[in-house]
Amino acid sequence: MTILPILAGIVAAFGWGLSDYIAGGISRKIGQYKSAVYVLLFSAIVLVFVFIFTGISTQASLFILFLAVLSAIPAFLGYFFAYKAFAKGDFSITAPIIGCYPAVIVIGSVFLLGDKLSALEM
Repeated sequence: MTILPILAGIVAAFGWGLSDYIAGGISRKIGQYKSAVYVLLFSAIVLVFVFIFTGISTQASLFILFLAVLSAIPAFLGYFFAYKAFAKGDFSITAPIIGCYPAVIVIGSVFLLGDKLSALEM
């Protein structure tokens, strides 16, 4: 058994927990609106650099750009309300609730969209 996946899982769990804790402190200091804007702005800048240095094509149709802007609205709202919960709520309660969003998305896709869960193919 290799130890690398175990170490990677521990580092990832530590990083996610630490990032939530840091985000809670920052959102209490500068506010949830600025926290969400700064996180999304920094993410966009990093993506631009990744596109430039890896040579990924940035050509997109107007429809794709429209979908990107349309999907940015709920992303911003999600960050905004997550940081608002960190700023206003008890961290030991809000962090696990916010952290369960992947499960909510999977359950929503199964019930609302009629998707079927299947085994991962290797």
